[in-house]
Amino acid sequence: MQNKQQTTIQTIGSTLQYSYHKIFDLDDFILRPQMPQFQLALFTEKVLKMKKTIILQLNPTGFQKEFQELRGTLHRRSGSNQLIFKTQYTNITYLLTDNQLRYIALIDSI
Repeated sequence: MQNKQQTTIQTIGSTLQYSYHKIFDLDDFILRPQMPQFQLALFTEKVLKMKKTIILQLNPTGFQKEFQELRGTLHRRSGSNQLIFKTQYTNITYLLTDNQLRYIALIDSI
């Protein structure tokens, strides 16, 4: 029973996400190579200080089965290593861990 509910919720979530990406034309992006951890850490700290809009690519996770590319601003939760990403156009907030990050770039540099 619980597995069926979980599967239904995942299916609904995937369908909503797919439709959302199609509406906002977010599926067409170039998958960038995985940045090394030291480079991600350096870029993350620079972006946090500059407070500029960035493009962020995320690796697949247990819930999200595909790569994602997002535009927005990155913040760090005070007193924590938790990263908070706020999307530029849709006001969606993502709580991220370091292993989810794939690629970071300033919008001006692409």
